[in-house]
Parts: sequence; C-alpha cells; structure tokens
Amino acid sequence: MTDTTDDSPPPAYAQDEPTAAAPVDEAPPRWDEPLSRRELRALGGPRRRRWPAVLATFALLAVVGLGAAGFYVSRQIDPPGAAGAEVEVIIPEGTGTAEIADQLEAAGVISNATIFTAYLKVTGDGNWLAGRYLLQEDSSFDEAIAVLDAGPGEIPYDQVTVPEGYTVFANAGLPAPGTVVQRLVDPENGIPRLNQERIMELLLGGTVRSQFQPQGVGNLEGFLFPDTYRLEEDEGAPALVNQMVQRFDQIATEAGISDATARVNQATGGEVQITPYQAVIVASLIEREAAVPEERAKMARVIYNRLAQGIPLGIDASLNYALGRPATTESDLATDSPYNLREVAGLPPTPIAVPGRASLQAAVAPAAGEWLYYVLADDTGRHTFTNTYDEFLEAKAQCQAAGLC
Repeated sequence: MTDTTDDSPPPAYAQDEPTAAAPVDEAPPRWDEPLSRRELRALGGPRRRRWPAVLATFALLAVVGLGAAGFYVSRQIDPPGAAGAEVEVIIPEGTGTAEIADQLEAAGVISNATIFTAYLKVTGDGNWLAGRYLLQEDSSFDEAIAVLDAGPGEIPYDQVTVPEGYTVFANAGLPAPGTVVQRLVDPENGIPRLNQERIMELLLGGTVRSQFQPQGVGNLEGFLFPDTYRLEEDEGAPALVNQMVQRFDQIATEAGISDATARVNQATGGEVQITPYQAVIVASLIEREAAVPEERAKMARVIYNRLAQGIPLGIDASLNYALGRPATTESDLATDSPYNLREVAGLPPTPIAVPGRASLQAAVAPAAGEWLYYVLADDTGRHTFTNTYDEFLEAKAQCQAAGLC
C-alpha cells in the first residue's frame, strides 16, 4: 500500500502580515463603525469647519428676534381692541415732545413713551400747543396724534357778567350783599355754585385789596370792575374776587386814575385837589347819574365846579346808596348822613357803585365848561346843563311839565 502522507511543510499562501505585532491590550480596529472626529483628526483627515452652521443659527435667531420685536412695536403703535376711558392731559407752556410723551404714558394714553418719541421723529409730528386735551386710554399713536394736532380743548368754565353801576354792598355802612354779589350767585345769570357768605367774607376780610384803596379803607365798594368773567370749574370765589379787583386796577390805570391828582388839578386850574381814591368816588357818582356816554365828562365838570365853590353836589344817588333804596320823601331827603349830598358839601366817603371804563376816564378828564346844574331833558336820559340857578329852574319846570321829574 502506497503511503500518501506528505511530511513536507505546507505551501506558503500569499497574504499581508503586520510588520509589528499589535499590543495585546488594544482592541482590534472597528472596521464596521465610522471613525470619530478625534480619530479622523488623529489620522490627519480634513477638519470640517463649523462657522457656516453657527452663522445660520444666529441668522435664524435674528430673524426670530426681529419678528418678535416688530410684533411688540406694532402693538405699541396700534394696540389691539378699542380705546379705553377718557382722560384729561394738561400740557404746560414750554413742554417738549419727549415730556409730552411721558405725560401720555403716565396717563395711560400710550404704553411706551420711548417708542412714541421715535415714531414722531419718523412721522415729523409734534410741536403741540399747551393746554387741556381730552384723550383716551390705550389709544393708537395716530389716534393720540390726531387729538393733539387738533389743539387743546377749552377748559369747562362758568361765566357771569356784572353791569356798570351795580353796588358791592346793599347800602352804606351795612355789610349786606349788594347787586354785584347778588349777580355773582344768581341761579340764572350768575354762578350758583358760589357761596354768597364766602364772597362777603372775602370782601370784608381785608385780604383782597386794590392798589387804589387807601390804608385804613377796608371797603371794596367800587373796586370790583364791571365786566364779563370766566371761572374755571376748579376755581371758586377767591379766584373770581381777585380777578375783578385786578381787572379794576388794570382799567383804572389805563384810564389815568394813578395820575388823577395832577390831571384834575390841571383841568380845574388848581382849584380842586383830589386823590386817586376820590377820583374813583367821582367816577362812581358819574356812573349812577349818566345815561348818555357823551354827558359823562360834562357831569365830571359840574362836580368839580361845585367842589371848587363849596356847593353841595345835590346828587341823590349817593343818598339812595346810603338808604339802600330811593329817597322819596322829605324825611328821606333830610337824612343825617355823610352820603346826603344835599346837606353835605364835598364827596361821599366811599364810592357808591362800580364804575366802568368811560366813567373812570371822565373823572380825570372833565369837559371844559362853567356848568353847575343839570336836569333831565327827555326820556332817553339826556340832560340839560346850565350855568345859573335860574336857568336850572327853567329847565326843571320843563322836565316836570314833561312828566320826567
């Protein structure tokens, strides 16, 4: 039997063998898994750049942020829903746009003054007038701007007109309300919310004074100028009384009452010396006597001619003021009073009414003439002026015949 066993070494197969044995503690390569970034870097492979992804991320965030910011700003410019309750905003003189924006935010008209100010720079709005504005809470910027562009609204007010010749007090020496005070609180023609007692306290308290009121004279008769006055809803009697006295001082100064002494002295050739306060008294007499404007200066001349000669003025309007009613009887005409100008030479101690501008002007600018008397001539209120007593008696007879006297 033939022996087929071959003791020769087996043939060598061609295969790659490692040049160096791998250490026994290292795991064999994981050919079935992708290499890590570290392994790739270790093998010297290309490094992938990350900045495009980072920029893309930031761009996305920027877009999202801008969108959110834009949404927020749009809600400030035009908030959702209807505007809210009405609010009052008062802009003082000299207030800048940024300050106005702060006021609007504080009042709840807008919610962001900074964005509103920036919005105005874009639209070119602003430069609004000072005053009172009625706006609404939660308004859009354009709604608020429209109200401001329209200008300030008028502050609610009450109004009262005091005619010339009214009296502050009911009669001389009695602190009772006269026709001026009664008009101020009249339910139909005055301001009924005013308190009459409070007005009288102001008139008698001495805290409100005219610049033409002498020291020691606490009587404001004649110093509440007859005019139309407005009283805002948050103002009361003190504001109104102060307005009236200040208005008197203004008009009296314009009329020349401050220079009354020099003016009357010159007009009378130095025969009459009066003070500014006495000029106001003369003006009050003229106011009660004159019905025709052009006669006021003539009446002033009659008064000064009589004062120069020491003749009683004979003006019954003064006595009527003292009595608080017309003097109609012989007993009335004989009343013992410094206001009875039939019995007492000179001027009454105080004004007897509130004179208007024309009477104040006439008191320091008497017409030229020698008249000593005047008597009613017709039913329009015109008078006949005479130099002598006989002429007066004749004019008086005609007045009586016409049923005027």
